[in-house]
This record gives sequence, C-alpha cells and structure tokens, in this order.
Amino acid sequence: MRSLIFLGFLAAAIQVDAQQGFLSIDCGMEGDSSYNDTATGIVYVPDAKYIDSGVNHKISKTYMDATTPAQAETLRSFPNGSRNCYTIGGIKQGEKYLVRALLLHGSYDGLASVVFDLHLGVNFWRSVNITDPSYLLKAEIITVAQEDYFSVCLVNTNSGTPFISALEVRQISSTDVYRYVNQTNSLVLGTRLNMGDAPSIIRYPDDAYDRLWTPFSNFPYWFNISSSETIQRNPGDEFQVPGAVMATAVTPSDNTSLLLLMSAKPGPVRPEYYVYMHFADFDAPSPNHTRMLDVYVNNELKASNFQPKYLLSTHISLTYDLGTAVEYDIDLNHSGSSTLPPILNAIEVYTLLSLPDTATYENDVDAMMNLKNMYKMTKWQGDPCSPEKFTWSGITCSLSSSVQRQRITSLNLSSLGLNGTIPSDLAKLTAIKSLDLSYNNFTGPIPSFLANLESLSMLNLSHNQLNGSIPDDLYGRQKNGLFLLKTDNNPQLCQHGATCNVGVDDEKKSKKIATPVIVAIAVIGAVLVALLILFLVYLAKRRRPNAPRSQTPASPLKLDELKAMEEKPVGVDGRRFTYEELKNITNNFVRVLGKGGFGTVYYGRLLNGTEVAVKISSRYTTAEAMAWSPMSQTSDSAMAGIKEFLAEACHSINTTVSLLSRIHHRNLVSLIGCCMDNNVLGLVYEYVAEGTLKDHLSDKAGGGLNWRQRLHIAIETALGLEYLHKGCRPPIIHRDVKTNNILLDHNLEAKIADFGLSKAFQTDASTHVSTDVVVGTPGYVDPEYHNTFQLNEKSDVYSFGIVLLELVTGQPPVLRSPESGHIVQWVRQRLTNADISEVVDSRLEGQYDINSIVKVIDIAMSCINTDGSKRPTMSEVVMQLKESLQAEASQVRGNSNSDLVEGGVCKSSNDSVEMARLDVTNIMIGPMAR
Repeated sequence: MRSLIFLGFLAAAIQVDAQQGFLSIDCGMEGDSSYNDTATGIVYVPDAKYIDSGVNHKISKTYMDATTPAQAETLRSFPNGSRNCYTIGGIKQGEKYLVRALLLHGSYDGLASVVFDLHLGVNFWRSVNITDPSYLLKAEIITVAQEDYFSVCLVNTNSGTPFISALEVRQISSTDVYRYVNQTNSLVLGTRLNMGDAPSIIRYPDDAYDRLWTPFSNFPYWFNISSSETIQRNPGDEFQVPGAVMATAVTPSDNTSLLLLMSAKPGPVRPEYYVYMHFADFDAPSPNHTRMLDVYVNNELKASNFQPKYLLSTHISLTYDLGTAVEYDIDLNHSGSSTLPPILNAIEVYTLLSLPDTATYENDVDAMMNLKNMYKMTKWQGDPCSPEKFTWSGITCSLSSSVQRQRITSLNLSSLGLNGTIPSDLAKLTAIKSLDLSYNNFTGPIPSFLANLESLSMLNLSHNQLNGSIPDDLYGRQKNGLFLLKTDNNPQLCQHGATCNVGVDDEKKSKKIATPVIVAIAVIGAVLVALLILFLVYLAKRRRPNAPRSQTPASPLKLDELKAMEEKPVGVDGRRFTYEELKNITNNFVRVLGKGGFGTVYYGRLLNGTEVAVKISSRYTTAEAMAWSPMSQTSDSAMAGIKEFLAEACHSINTTVSLLSRIHHRNLVSLIGCCMDNNVLGLVYEYVAEGTLKDHLSDKAGGGLNWRQRLHIAIETALGLEYLHKGCRPPIIHRDVKTNNILLDHNLEAKIADFGLSKAFQTDASTHVSTDVVVGTPGYVDPEYHNTFQLNEKSDVYSFGIVLLELVTGQPPVLRSPESGHIVQWVRQRLTNADISEVVDSRLEGQYDINSIVKVIDIAMSCINTDGSKRPTMSEVVMQLKESLQAEASQVRGNSNSDLVEGGVCKSSNDSVEMARLDVTNIMIGPMAR
C-alpha cells in the first residue's frame, strides 16, 4: 500500500512544504495542477490521486459569488456504491490530526436535500444532512492516526447522492493539546467560536493548526470588548489559541452572568461533551479591580473562583454527560469577591466519539490495496474487512485474537479475467485458508510462496494458463491430505508434482515420453471408471431385495448422479467423513439433538475434542441406528426433501467452492464436513451449545431472556440474513427463517442454522426464484410467496418479522388454545387498545425501554407488510434494530445516572439575563442569539 497509493501524497507534500503536515484536497477539481488559496496561501491539490470512483461536478452559478471559496466551487459525487473512500498516505501513525470535510451542494444536480454518513476509517464519524444548497458545511474531527494512512469514506444511506467539496488534513504536533484524544477516542467538533466583534473567520496562518474560529456576539445583551495589546501564550496553556482570537471577548451587559444554552440532537444516545473555554483578561488586576468567575453546567458547579490572567491565555476544560436532557446551559457567574463581570474570549465544544471497530491487519491491507490498484477494482473501497457490512466482495474475514485485528481468511478472485503471473502480494495474506484464482488467465509457474501460507487449506488454480510443475511442498501437502489443490484445465501445467521434469535439460526426454504417458493414463483411468460403475451396480442389486416386496421400491439415486457427487471435493474448511467415522464421532448415534424434515441431528465429538452436530438425511432409515437400507416407499414430498438435502451438500461443501468461501459469518452455523459413504448422506456442523431460540422463548432451556438479550439476538440474526442476501454472490435466500433455526452459543450469540432449504439466485441481477412447491414452516411463510410461488429476499424479511414478534410477545407464530390464530392478528388486536403492555412478554416484568419495544414492533410490522415491495431490506432492518438497541442502552445508562439528569435544563429567573443559544450538533446551523 505504501509503495503504490501514497505516491500522490508525496507529490503533494513537496508543494506544501510551507505548511508542514498539511494536505488540502480540492475534490472534483479537473487537471493535475495545484493552486494557492488567495485568502490563506494554503496549497490545494486535485483529488484524482486519492480516489478512483465518483463523478466531478461544478456547483450552479447561482451559488458562486465573491465569497465562495475556490475549493467549494467543484465537488465529487458518488452515485454508485454504498461506500466510497479517499485514501490519504504519508500519515504519522500515533500522531494527532485534525481532519475536515467541506461540503457545498450548490444545487449541482438540481435537488434540494441529501442525507448520508461520513466514516473515518472503519468507524462512523457523523451524519450529514443538507437542506440548504447555499450553506458551506464544515465537518471536523480530531483523531489519532491508527495507521500510516487515513480513509475518509462517504456512505450512502439511500437518501440522496453523497458528495464532498474539499478534504483537509492538519497534523497537530503537540501531544498535550486535546488530551482526551487517543487510539480509541476522537473528538468531533460541535462548534468553535471567537467571542466578540471579529470581522471574519480566523484560521491559518494565524492558527498553526488551521482551526476555524467563527465570530460570535450576542449584542446588546453582551458587550463586545477587545484589546490592542498582544496576548501572550501562557506556558501552561497548550491550546495555542491565536492572539487575534484572544484579543476579542464578551462580558454580560448586567455585569453578573454570561449564559449559553446548548441544544443536543434528539436521539436515544447522548454522548459525552468536552468544552474548552479560553480566557485572557484585558484589565490589569488591582485591589479595586478583580475578575473571578464560577462556571455552572445545568446549575452544577464545575469551576469556582477562576481568575483569568492579564494578557495571558488560559483555559477551563469541562467534561460532562448530558444524560437524557435535550438542552443544557453553561453559566459564567462572577464570584462573590469579584468586582468585574465574567469574561469569555473563545469556546470549543466537542462530543466524544468512541472507535469500537478494528481495522484489518496492516499486511493484509497492503496486499489487498496493491491488488485493488493492480486490477483496477474500483468497487473495493475503504478497509477490506471493516465494518462488516462493507466487507469487500470476494473476501471473508475474522478477528484474530493474536493481533486483535481483522484477518483475511478467504479470497475469491474467480472469473474476473485477471492475467499475468500470480501476484506476489498474496504472500502477505498469512492467515488465509481459502484462495480461489480459477477461471482467469494467469500465466507462468505456480509460485513457491503459496506453500508458505501455513493456514491455506484450499487453493483453486483451475482453468488458467499456468505452466511448469506443481511445487514439491504444495504437492506434498496435497498428497498427505492436508490440502485441497485444484489445477485442472491448465494445458501447460504438469500435474504430477515431484515426478515432473520440465527443465531445459530434460526437454527432449519429456517430448519422447509425453504422448505414451498421457495415453497410458487415459486408458487406466477409463478402466478404473468402468470398474467403479460395475461395482456400484453390483451393490445396488444386492441391496434391492431388502425392501418389502409388497411395497413399491423408491426411485434409487442414479449412478451418474451418485458418481458426480462422490467425485466432488470437500469445501474450503471441510473434510469428507466415512460412515464409520460418523458412528465413532456420535458414539453410535446415541444422543439426539433434534429432528427435522430432512433428518435427525446427533451430538458428536471429533478426535481433537471439537463438539459437532451430525445431520443424517431422513431419506434413509436405520436398523439399530447403524444398518442402512433404502426407504420402502417415498412420497413426492420426501423426494423433494432428499433433493433439497442433496442440494445443500452440493452447494455447501462440494465444487461450488466460490459459494462456500463466502458462507462464513459469525452469525451462521459453520459447516465442517460431509459424508457420502455407501448411500449414507450426512453433514457435520459446529455444535451450538445453548440450543434454539424457540426453546429459550418457551422456557424449555431454563431461565428467560431479558429484553437486551433478545435485542442482541435479533440484531445478530438480522446480520446473518443480511450477509446471505448482500454478502454472497449470488445472493442466498434461506427460506425457513424461524426461532427453531436460530441457535444460541454459550454467550447467547445467535447463529442461523439449517440451510437445507436455502436457495441461491442464478445471477446477481435476478430478483426472484420460482419454485415448484411452497417450502417453509407454517406461520412463517410469506403469504405473497405462498400465492405466487415467486421467492425473493423479502420472503426471508417476512419470516424475520414473525421472529421479531415472537421476541417481543413470547408467543409462537401459530397460537393454540385458549387463543387460536396467527401471531400477527393477535398483536394487531392488542395494538388497537394502544396498550403496549398487553403485547409485551409478561416475563420481561417491565424491564425494558418502551421506546425500544415500540421501535421493534414497528420494524416487525413493516417486515410483515403483505406487499413485499414495501418491506425493508435486511440492511435497513439491521440499522433500525441498532437504533432500538441504542434506546435500550440509553435507558440503562439513564437509570444508572439519574442524579445527573434529574432537574433537566436550568432556566434563569432573572429576566435581564439573556441566553445565547448554540446548536452544537449540527454545524449547518451556526450559533444564534435569541
């Protein structure tokens, strides 16, 4: 990554030597020339070197005038993709930086409003809500660089096209300033004000960090004062506020109190606020002239008897949690012994932003960024693995406990038309388990570094133009059964490992023996295939008499179908088990975990101690759980079941490696292996210890689930479905979403199980799948699917809505006596009474946030809309459920901090004191005097 994408930054850095540690990008600017801003002298460069997506525009001439900054006259919009990212290199890891995005819509597309999100790296930064096309929005954050680069991403929230006018990065060299900023916390600017009568915004070169100080006055309720003297920096004050800012100030007209009223954005979660107030006194102290002040926040004393320094900059830092209050006031009162009124020169208000998501491991990022640039993969944006919903197509990641970072464990580059030699950057992916490079045009030999990838268990190089021989180490690992290697359909590649001799010295010898060897292999292979078919026919004839003669024998599996299945290799993480191994694993099928339409599930344990669940197809019966024979009679539904079971095996663990390599998600039950041995069909899954969600809701598992646990389970299930719908190519429909197919591990984390009914779209462009029969569980089946036989993602959404209602109510989907009927009608009848308590599971005993409950019910009702087109996507459901969880979290936090929020917002009883209202959560609306 450093060697490729950062060259643009180095070129720009040469031009901005006068502004050391600055990078200023004019987004949407054409050409490759830089320019100096006339007001600041700052050098701005085009953005083409930092991003490979988006469309350049100019704002409407209506919004261009003498006050419009040059960097705001152009912009780059992003009509395609859910996330588009600028990548900025040359960053000093561990240093503090100010990052600022400028956005002026300027009616470039004729639309009035747009809403989208900004992310810094893998973490949410802030939402952008543009309603006035003439307003220049400035979004700013102070953060510590976690890598040697920054990614600034614009995330589409389906409310208009994201855009950006300029991007500015400023290094903050002092380690003492903004001390709360660290590797896990950043400060998002709410407002930064220069108090008093200043003519314009003060920034660089007056401010070494290029902070923007906006003039603010509340005349006539406040007096504007200033000093022509030079304001010196106090050695104990690390903020380095410009002298021009500190040379103006305000005092109250009543000589007693400066009151600022702050407005917080409505919502379930209130962040921590960090306020920095800057002071410098213009009056020399004397026995008869003293200035001392007290600072209150919502009537709570935060600082007392503070005395500003004469012509020296000082500051007060405040930190507080607003709790559930919507407004709060900061009141600067003169102390009892003070003869002069309080003073305020400048103020900064920030909110604390935690950074919960971890970025991908550095070497993995380097490798993927180089591949992205090499193959022009413009759809790959931002971090490869994080956040999970934006994981790059074709890769699978997992959190590494050793480095506490996301690692790439699977990479699928199949069928992308790639050429040249196999890229050496793949050697950096040291945690990779599955690598699929099939159906491309790679040439040259198989590189030896692939054998050094110790975690690699599946390598698919088939259908390329590779030559030479298979490296000895790879061939040896394959021969020992530790490795699955596919190299077929490489005409120039020798397939026999160490036995190959393709060097120059042996060229003549190889020519002489090549043709006879090929012929011999072909003949031997044909003979073996014929013998195998005859043997299978013999076995089939021996078994047929075992069926009772009075009944019609079932349709046997066709030999070519069985042969095709047996030839299919096991998938990425799986292995093939024999029937004897399954008997040993399950201790002769003693412990039954459950039974379903496709078979019985048994408990088992592998030799390494790993607990597993073994599913055996119900197409076959057992005698004493071990002697197998074909079923004597098979109905159409049973045959449909066995076909679905076989489809699961084929889709999950055989040659559809590209599909399996994508079906890896923490909220999906992992497939370990399969058995297709002597007509026994079985699948081996990870064992999920705490059973089904259905058991927990019905109290069969012992102990109930509280509301917060239920919310987490809902979100985790939704994430698993979202992955099937959006993270797999082609998308996958589960078709049987229900509480009995949601398993809980020992941490009560949800995992979706039973893909026996899963259905994949034929292409990414498909919108539905037609089925011959409606398959699913009564109570959960989408009525639209039931009527039309047209299956799509919204069918899963409907079923998930039923699951949500079960989580809220504790009721099953189909109610029995004393109240029969469907859960949807049951809920609707009670909602007409406007009493939520009649709907909510009584076992929750009122321990929940009512807003959170209402939100989930709203989500559920939108999911079960009879018109499938009006149902939300699973991505939308995930976001809405997270909002509900935030409401619940706010309730918990509010209960634990009741003393802090009790009493609400303080209102002054003194009519002569006028408050200055500041909206610190929306930079578009500046401070306003009331």
